[in-house]
Amino acid sequence: GTAKQHVANDYSKRLQKGIDAAVAVTSSKLGRLIFGVNSTIGNLTLCQRLNETVCDVSQAGTLDPNSTTVSVIVYNALAQQRSTPILLPVSSAGSYSIRSGGDPNSTETIISPIQSLKSTAAGAASYALPLDTGLIPALGANTYLVTFIGGFDSHPVDGEESYLDSVTSEQRILATKTIGGKEDVEYSNGLITAVFDGNTGELKSMTSSNVTLNVTHEWGYYTSWDYNIDGKYESDKQNSGAYIFRPSTPNQKLVTVKPKSATFQQTAGFVEVHIEYEEPWIQATYRILPGQPHLEVEHTVGPIPVADGRGKEVVSRFTSPIQSSGTFYTDSNGREFMQRRKNYRPSWDLDVYEPVAGNYYPVNAAIYVEDASKAQGMAISVDRSQGGASLQDGSIELMVHRRTLADDARGVGEPINETDGGVTPYPPYGTAKRYGKGLVVRGKHRIMIGGKGGATLARSMMDSSFADPFVFVGSSKGTEDIPVQASSVNGLAKDLPPNVMLITRQRWTEPNSTQSDKQFLIRLGHQYGNGEDDHLSTPATVDLVDCLPGYEISEVVELTLSGNQNVEDWEKSRLVWTGSGSQSSKGSTGLKDTAVELQPMDIRTFRVTVKS
Repeated sequence: GTAKQHVANDYSKRLQKGIDAAVAVTSSKLGRLIFGVNSTIGNLTLCQRLNETVCDVSQAGTLDPNSTTVSVIVYNALAQQRSTPILLPVSSAGSYSIRSGGDPNSTETIISPIQSLKSTAAGAASYALPLDTGLIPALGANTYLVTFIGGFDSHPVDGEESYLDSVTSEQRILATKTIGGKEDVEYSNGLITAVFDGNTGELKSMTSSNVTLNVTHEWGYYTSWDYNIDGKYESDKQNSGAYIFRPSTPNQKLVTVKPKSATFQQTAGFVEVHIEYEEPWIQATYRILPGQPHLEVEHTVGPIPVADGRGKEVVSRFTSPIQSSGTFYTDSNGREFMQRRKNYRPSWDLDVYEPVAGNYYPVNAAIYVEDASKAQGMAISVDRSQGGASLQDGSIELMVHRRTLADDARGVGEPINETDGGVTPYPPYGTAKRYGKGLVVRGKHRIMIGGKGGATLARSMMDSSFADPFVFVGSSKGTEDIPVQASSVNGLAKDLPPNVMLITRQRWTEPNSTQSDKQFLIRLGHQYGNGEDDHLSTPATVDLVDCLPGYEISEVVELTLSGNQNVEDWEKSRLVWTGSGSQSSKGSTGLKDTAVELQPMDIRTFRVTVKS
């Protein structure tokens, strides 16, 4: 929810304390599993600031050639194996040796880093090493050994080896060609093709699944309504603020910010297009990654300037020729997709007074548009909750950052004017004055186009965007082989169906419990809705044995969603409604076997008892 700045700061402090405690336990466990109890790696930790291009251990281990071996563990929290290329912050340009940890037969790969996006973060690395992870096991991890070997090679040889064995070489090695002289540049990885303006780097078109769309991308902002500037009548006092988004004029057009230059980088199967804009506080990077069917757009926005006395609300807008008939779809807390129609409400006749703000909706996971036949669709997944809209057919815009100078009088009692320096004490001990520069945010959008309908495109990206891999890094002196007990770990007996997420796998009894048998809480979710996909919107069956490898299950009891009572007890005590409709019952106290079925959008919770 919304809160005053000092309350938000306290939330951050408490959350960080919990994260640090969890990282210490997880790092220790992973270290013992992969390197053994006598490992010489004593600084294994999670890289928590990869979005800022900061990872202290990997940066310290790549200062001098052949002095340190950096061990990288990439953990996949999904219940399906996947390949997710990562960018590891490093300190030096030159050549790096990459080996699969613990595999004596693994081939050494020599790659060069790319120049990272400019960052205002303290300690940010100037370079990032593109690491192709290969297939990471479901609920498991792979290990890699990285050594900076010196030298400098700004033109890596085409076709450098990759760990990504699961896709074809055509998909791994990205192609480059020029169209119409030096004006346009096309990049492809065999799954997606994008065309950029060769001078400005602007996106011009995308091709995927035999569908080509002229997709363009622009940045801009709305100026925030401020009664002291924009108000003419007593009724105009509603400012834009923490609860309310309101442009300074109801029909305000986006104030666009034009690109001025672009840098194209390609190495080890990675392509990046860095764009600088006329406003220095906006930067963007397009990425085409090996084996990935989407275009990734990473943005860095801020500090938003307010010296002109105007709040600003910054938007990223993608435009396509899709005839979406004023309709778009946003997720409801990552579950059902809700149909949204421009200037329309399903339960009352809407008088339109705010044609921009009145068509914005929360986007927690993804937003999409499609044509009436679902022959063309465009979907965007987000890495955090944002406001989104489709104000013109075929367009999607997402608000990525805000900074206002007026309170909206909805309870917070202050504007959203966050700064990196903080705030002085609140009354009666101070004046709650902000100091420092405005905040800088960095985030990612993933864009897919195709002919399967927008929901299928969005669903295919949502889980991976929500659960990016965790990157743990440790180091040891020298370049000799580090004893590795297991080059990879796998937390499941086999992958769960592609339309199922393992939401919870939690030890139910304490390790030192006097109970003879152990218990686990297992919560499973079907990730597709009815009619969204021809194959993945069908029921899915999961054998709970696959969720607990190495254990013999003695009992399975279905619980309510929150896990606080048996489903059978809840069924007996629930209110029985009269009238039309049906009463649904999914479970019983004891299941006859360990296989459970999930209908579209189901979430089911189980207490599983295993023999000690």
